[in-house]
Amino acid sequence: MSARKRHRVAGELFAKLLDRHEAAERDSRLGPKIGEFVFQAFRDPAKQRQFQEAIQHAQRIGAVHVEMDKGDLSHLMKRVVLADADVLYNMTGRTPKAGKLAGARSTLERFLKTLPEKHRGYASEAMERLLEQWELNKRPHRMSEDDLQPVKEYLKAYGAALSKDVTDGRDLRTYSRVECGDSKLIERYLTRILAELRAIDLYGVDVKDEMIHSDLGLEKFAHLVQFTADIPFAQSHFDRKLHLGIHPSMIDTLEVSPLRALVTIENYASFNRYVAEALTPNTAVLYTGGWPGFGEKQLIAKLSEHVTQGVFHWGDIDMAGAAIADAVACCSKAPVSLHQMSPDLARKHGKPRSAKAISVSENSPARELIAWLASEDAFTLEQEELDPVPVCHIATVSIPSMEVNEPNIGFSKASSLGVNER
Repeated sequence: MSARKRHRVAGELFAKLLDRHEAAERDSRLGPKIGEFVFQAFRDPAKQRQFQEAIQHAQRIGAVHVEMDKGDLSHLMKRVVLADADVLYNMTGRTPKAGKLAGARSTLERFLKTLPEKHRGYASEAMERLLEQWELNKRPHRMSEDDLQPVKEYLKAYGAALSKDVTDGRDLRTYSRVECGDSKLIERYLTRILAELRAIDLYGVDVKDEMIHSDLGLEKFAHLVQFTADIPFAQSHFDRKLHLGIHPSMIDTLEVSPLRALVTIENYASFNRYVAEALTPNTAVLYTGGWPGFGEKQLIAKLSEHVTQGVFHWGDIDMAGAAIADAVACCSKAPVSLHQMSPDLARKHGKPRSAKAISVSENSPARELIAWLASEDAFTLEQEELDPVPVCHIATVSIPSMEVNEPNIGFSKASSLGVNER
């Protein structure tokens, strides 16, 4: 028996014949015979009959020629040979490679015209490389000419990623939202973009992904610089709104002044934007790092004891975001409200999608949102799609007791409570 694959599915056999025909045509080496071997030891008679009938039909219309086995096996098909590629194309409904590539080029060239002019050059170069690979019967980055929707998304992301100016300080998701209309589009295709840049030798294989992200300016946000030194730091004042990180063991030592509110934020980009664009006096802002860990929970508990208007959580409008809001509420000493996490915002800016409901307590601030997210009318929304809005712009829950010193939010010890505004 030959070591070559013996086909047992007619459609796969026909596809292989046409693949080999196109490869031979491309290399100008079309020979007299392009054939594939046939599987002979079917255990299911029905499948064998179905397979043979398909092959016999193709032979009757002149698409293929069947070679039978010899001797005692002369009643069995041995090999199917391509007789007329045009007839087989017509029978299978498959478009010839040349026509398919021409159609793909035409479709993609029309799409490129819809992109911002500054993105088109890079996107066009990436398209040409895709077409070259497709012509060689390859599937670069697991994409093919048979499905152009992900190809369009890739080209849009590639063009935007490569055309980001070095002086453009926008974070990755804000940049992607403004330039591509989707805050996570570049992020979804970043692995393929980096693979392409390495394939064209723009970066070596030894260059780490995060280094390329930094070089292209495609960072979610610059992370905190961690260091230790015997230098005074606690009384530092900032000329603009910043934030600090502290070791969890320092949380118990913090001396916290009365606060108007605490805002907890799920995603890093939104946290940085809120601090820079929406912070109001006497408000602490805390990045939960997605699901809050031990340190975040400890700090939420401590800060929430000092707020007069409550705790506000801003996160993704999806089931995971609702669960994080519930986790914040479980460790907060003050009532927690959802901030910019309403069904109306999700319907206006998000995508329809429902999920299985999760179990939370009766007094969870996320309870109603979870029920809606589990309904047929549900929409989801990444919080990066929204611009930050100060919590003072929405109705707040007043908690009696503490007196607020309005203008100053200085901290007596170095902390990540949020920010100091001069």
